Amino acid sequence: MGLLGATALTALAAAIQRAGQRRITLYLGLPPTSELPANDVGHVLETLRQAVAPLELALPEGGVYAYGRAAVFMALRDAVAHVSRGAGDVLVGGIDCSCDTTSLVDASIGGQLLGFDNIDGRIAGEGAGFVWLAAKSGAPVAAAPPRILDVADHDGSGFSREPDRAEGLAAALRQLRLAPHLQGVRVDRLLSCQPNQTRWATQLAWAYLRNASLCPEPFEPQSIAESLGDTGAAAGALALALASRADGVTLVLGVGDGGESGACVLGSGEPARLERSPNEGRRASARLSLREHPEVPSFLRERCEEHLEELGILLELRSDLLRDPDMGWRGVEELEQRMVARRRALAHYGELARGVANAALAGSDAELAAGAALAASNSSSVEDSARLVAALGEIEPDERPRWTDALVWGGRWSVETLHQFAAMLDTTDATVALAGMRLLDRCCQCDSGRTLRWLDQLEPGSVDHDFALLHVARWGEQPEVVRERLATLTMRGPTIEAALWIGHLEPLQALRAYLRQGHEFARALAPYLAVLGGAGDTELIQSRAAEDLRAEEFEALGRIGLGRSVPVLLSALGQSAEPDVASTLAEALERVCGAGLYEEVEVLVDPDEPPELVERVSVDPERWAAWWHEHQARFDAGRCYRRGRIAGPLALVDELLDPRLSPATRRHTLLDLRIRASLPLRLGMTWPVVEQLDVLRQARAQLDGGAAP
Repeated sequence: MGLLGATALTALAAAIQRAGQRRITLYLGLPPTSELPANDVGHVLETLRQAVAPLELALPEGGVYAYGRAAVFMALRDAVAHVSRGAGDVLVGGIDCSCDTTSLVDASIGGQLLGFDNIDGRIAGEGAGFVWLAAKSGAPVAAAPPRILDVADHDGSGFSREPDRAEGLAAALRQLRLAPHLQGVRVDRLLSCQPNQTRWATQLAWAYLRNASLCPEPFEPQSIAESLGDTGAAAGALALALASRADGVTLVLGVGDGGESGACVLGSGEPARLERSPNEGRRASARLSLREHPEVPSFLRERCEEHLEELGILLELRSDLLRDPDMGWRGVEELEQRMVARRRALAHYGELARGVANAALAGSDAELAAGAALAASNSSSVEDSARLVAALGEIEPDERPRWTDALVWGGRWSVETLHQFAAMLDTTDATVALAGMRLLDRCCQCDSGRTLRWLDQLEPGSVDHDFALLHVARWGEQPEVVRERLATLTMRGPTIEAALWIGHLEPLQALRAYLRQGHEFARALAPYLAVLGGAGDTELIQSRAAEDLRAEEFEALGRIGLGRSVPVLLSALGQSAEPDVASTLAEALERVCGAGLYEEVEVLVDPDEPPELVERVSVDPERWAAWWHEHQARFDAGRCYRRGRIAGPLALVDELLDPRLSPATRRHTLLDLRIRASLPLRLGMTWPVVEQLDVLRQARAQLDGGAAP
């Protein structure tokens, strides 16, 4: 905020110095102390002093007013008294910012921001403004500057979300209405510092009804928030500056969130105008709009670009977290809340934001372009969808993951967009076609015919072929054709998984036969037995000595979840010397027992960066042995468990609700749910967390209301 204030004050400070002044008193309005710590106040003041040097800023005792939108009016009251007693000229200013990430997230979580789902929210804003109050000017009347005719304020009664009867604001307006030199005066216009929310409109209506003779007629209040959003403590100074450009008499008012109220009457032109009859020689009330100021369009464009850039950066961070094999939802949800807040703020700029986003899509800035793709991802027009898809084809390969996430954000795609994604498969370029498949896959959709044609062209066993195979198996509508293709392929993990997705279970019988014969490749595929595994598969895997089992076989035992497997897993954990195997064993135990035994460890991700603190399932064998000794009686050796509960659809859904679950484990659990409960959830694992939670909670409610697991 200090830099914001310095930018606003620099030009005015230069004018003050040209007038021959070397020292001036400052009365400053700031956000409430709950939003701005004391050390930040000192930083703001120091930044202002450095910006205007050699002009000296003198801060009187109590010269900082931390009352939000009412702050400038309270400062103005003391400033006018300062000038009136001949103590010299003063500066009155206000600085505030609710556009920083923390404020936006807090406001979004609190439901305070205007948006499609909150029509009574406010537009976040930021600003800084200063006015120079001088003693009576010696200039001719025709060139006389506007004058502060009177100021009033009233203390607040504390924060309340419920609209009150505006006792404080009504009292401030009553002071002005009854002021001797304003008797019989009706102002030409009313300029409010409040956001256009119901609670503030209600308060203003109450205050107006008690002081109608002072207010303009017709009563058409204007708000500075219409152009700049909620600028908080800066609103009063900005409103005063705007009102000073208008002819006639203006009533400016503001109310802080704590209920503090302030108002002042600002006049220009001939002083005698104040004595005229309210209906004599009235002028048309000029609409005060900051959008007409020549500097505002470029300022608004810069704000849109800042939002787009931040969206692009947040999107990249989120994409990286989603593709981290060990990362669950933790950290992702916070990023998404910040992204939602940015999108809501951007939406307030309307067509201007749309134009800036279109320009960013055609530009060379990667962050701006990615942010623009995210901002436009809800578009429903054919032209917009085609433009986004065309832009995707031209960006660098390393940028495509976050673009893919951006284009399918939240699953709110249109039919036109899906058609555009599917049309990408008509190309002869495999890279473009695979990008189209990935977009459809994120949407839990598939164009089976086009995908199968590409499947015949891709090299069997390649990464691209595996992806296309799993894609058409998960979301396609031609399972018999997929089954025919599978019959021609070698038994590998992707082919078995694809078969399971279409409900074809015969590969499991072949896998069991290979395991009995001791084939090494089959041991690596053992986790797939867990889809329908039970006591027989557990015995098949445990037919080897525990010390000879592979990590994949321990994983299979954890997914099957038979109670009698726990002692085997505990014994292996106590003997394991390999960190990766120990981690697999610990996760298998957690999957069966649901003990909640976690630990934090330092992991060196980048040699040039300090270690990161990561939470994982505890690998301490003594800790696990102690837990099992205490809770063993709860487990039946012949039953299967999932996280301490009898294994079943509800237990699987609850596992999916665990924010710690890794992407790979989440995909396996979805497959288990599809086979065991015949519940093919359309759930994109790159959708926003709130969207995934909504799908899972609906599934849980459906299962909970039906047959028992």
